[in-house]
Amino acid sequence: MRKMWKKVMTIILALVMTLGLGTSVQAAALNSGENTNSTNVTITGLPADKTVTFATYQVIKTKFDTAANELTYQLTDWAKAVLATGGKTEDAVIEDISKLITTGTIATEQDNIVNQLAAAASKTAYSATWAVSSDKTTATANLPIGSYLVMASCTDMTFLNMLVSVNAKANTTDPNGWILEGEGAVLKGNPLSVDKKITGKKGTALQTPIDETTAAIGDTLSYTVTADVPHYPANATHTTFKVKDTPTNLEIKQNTVKVYGVKANGTETDLTGQFTPTLDGNGVLTVDMSSKYQTLFCDGGAYPYATVKITYDAVLMESASIATGNTNKPALIYGTDPYTDSDASDEEIPGDGKQKVYTYGLNLTKKNSDNDVLSNAVFSVKRKDNGTKLKFIEDATAKGTYTLAKDQRAAGATDQLTTNDQGTFNIKGLDANVEYVLEETKAPSGYFRNHGSVTFKITPETNAEGKLTGTIKSVTAKDEKGTALDNAGAWTCGIDQNKTAYVAVTLKDTKIPFLPATGGMGTVIFTIVGDALMILAIVLFIRSRKGRKEDK
Repeated sequence: MRKMWKKVMTIILALVMTLGLGTSVQAAALNSGENTNSTNVTITGLPADKTVTFATYQVIKTKFDTAANELTYQLTDWAKAVLATGGKTEDAVIEDISKLITTGTIATEQDNIVNQLAAAASKTAYSATWAVSSDKTTATANLPIGSYLVMASCTDMTFLNMLVSVNAKANTTDPNGWILEGEGAVLKGNPLSVDKKITGKKGTALQTPIDETTAAIGDTLSYTVTADVPHYPANATHTTFKVKDTPTNLEIKQNTVKVYGVKANGTETDLTGQFTPTLDGNGVLTVDMSSKYQTLFCDGGAYPYATVKITYDAVLMESASIATGNTNKPALIYGTDPYTDSDASDEEIPGDGKQKVYTYGLNLTKKNSDNDVLSNAVFSVKRKDNGTKLKFIEDATAKGTYTLAKDQRAAGATDQLTTNDQGTFNIKGLDANVEYVLEETKAPSGYFRNHGSVTFKITPETNAEGKLTGTIKSVTAKDEKGTALDNAGAWTCGIDQNKTAYVAVTLKDTKIPFLPATGGMGTVIFTIVGDALMILAIVLFIRSRKGRKEDK
């Protein structure tokens, strides 16, 4: 047993990882034996938008000898088993605790004693009730004289471990009175979140990162995922730190994945070679940084990087949805218990899922002047900016249904779009704000091919918040001369009212005037009549010449 006067006038039971202390003072006469005198201890700095819970463990307890008016301190059994080892005496441990730094920097706040206690496999829980203030920024508990390990937790955050204390010193004006001081803590937590932006399209960086865009199937989009670095203690054994991204109709290119550590001042360090990004069978990207956490992200409690930045490219696939945005949803995976070997304590923080890519389609109907539909008309589509005909993949089970080929060199891709028995074909995978040229390359039998073309451009619809809706706001259409299409001629172009993410185009072909088929009976008649007229003309000519000679 240790006499207080011989050890310390006041036990400074500081929380490690704090920038300040909250103190409450109370005068009291101490109870004899194992002491139960108590006062309030307050933890400040709670995040107002979170519900924080506190696990409390008594580390030092006290006994009071009424006759000698002496207060002595001792480690609880579980704390003694953790700290009083390797030749370290209980007295030395208590002395070390009294010297804990109260205003350390980030590099020194994570004290070894606190972490040793927190890492103990067998800790004896202390029943403490923490009352949270109405504004949810402070928590207060009434605790007996001694020191306590407090481990805070809540969703989407990690916290550093704390020691709080109730100290006692003799009242100089009253030999039998004692002054109790509650030494609280400032909760030091690290909010965790993950965010994502579209930062480029078709190899061109965007000036401002965005949540949404439009694209054609096969277009390459650049993404940046930013995730907060969790703060685990320097002696943590379970340091889960993963970022994953789940794509919808987007193919992530594994060889484009790069990882950067970003300091609080924005300085970046390329960490790409430290990790091996993986893609599973569903195309889900995972960057697992857990094994390098202690060396790269903790560094003995210094925490050099505030966030990680992960960049990669992804291609819009042929399975892309029309009207519904195609998403990539990021997630940050971290461990809620840094001292367990089980992944069961891992939690996943999802991104907001706002990042979407929209693509559009076209429905074409071929008719004649009587509004009868025409099959087997052939068309092509090209981009006006480069004049290259686009190639499509036809649905093997639905004639006239085409999807823009992600790989324009793919086997089976065709630039010839043929109307089906209903006189229609439809295509999907077109971008907005791009001029496309649609022209007929082969007319159905018995009809003239239309030598004109229509150039159209899609303007996407947005809502009141400026977000894309997936539908088309308007279609700008011009004929081959660059004149705005008035829809009064052979071509009409507008929004498909049944499928508002599609352009609707119609074209009427002119029927070839009737001519008898070659070799048919009608041709023979014309030939016979023609020949007879020629013979008659020759006979009349000969007779005319003979008559003139006789007259002479």
